[in-house]
Amino acid sequence: MAINISPRQFQQKDFPATVEHALHTSGLKPEQLELEITEHLLMVDSEESLEIMRRVRKLGVRFAIDDFGTGFSNMGYITRFAVDRIKIDRSFVSRCDTDENSRAVTAAIIALAHSLQIEVIAEGVESEQHVQMLRQMFCDQAQGYFYSRPLKLVDMQNFSIRNLRENPQTTPRKPVTNLRALSTTLGSMAEA
Repeated sequence: MAINISPRQFQQKDFPATVEHALHTSGLKPEQLELEITEHLLMVDSEESLEIMRRVRKLGVRFAIDDFGTGFSNMGYITRFAVDRIKIDRSFVSRCDTDENSRAVTAAIIALAHSLQIEVIAEGVESEQHVQMLRQMFCDQAQGYFYSRPLKLVDMQNFSIRNLRENPQTTPRKPVTNLRALSTTLGSMAEA
């Protein structure tokens, strides 16, 4: 499960403890949680961000850089902060089929990330043509309207069950016992 974390949430003093509490109350295993942060967050007070990431990673939680390519895209941050994944911004992916520069940037990001043993998710996949192009580039995963529109929490379980039926090669994992608890705990941080 991936959750977007705002800079405000991430910088809260008790953020690692809040993540630990959310894992405990939801029943989610730490390795099943991925926190998505932006490039900008890494550039602001990077020493403090590095320490927060270290503490949360120690729990077993993974990190991804969301909307990669829209900020300064400093590769030094990727190696220094030891992220697990990057998510290529939809502004590149959605134009891959019509713009050679977007296609070249997307392919370069994928190749560079793989050379650093970082997984890549392409955002903004809206067509079969996008899917085929990303497969040719050896992109690890993709997300976008081609697969599903955003879902409410109550609809996510039905979508997952239907997807497992339609794609039996997918290895089912133990279900999260309380998605609402995880969502509520991490969501309440934004209100604080």
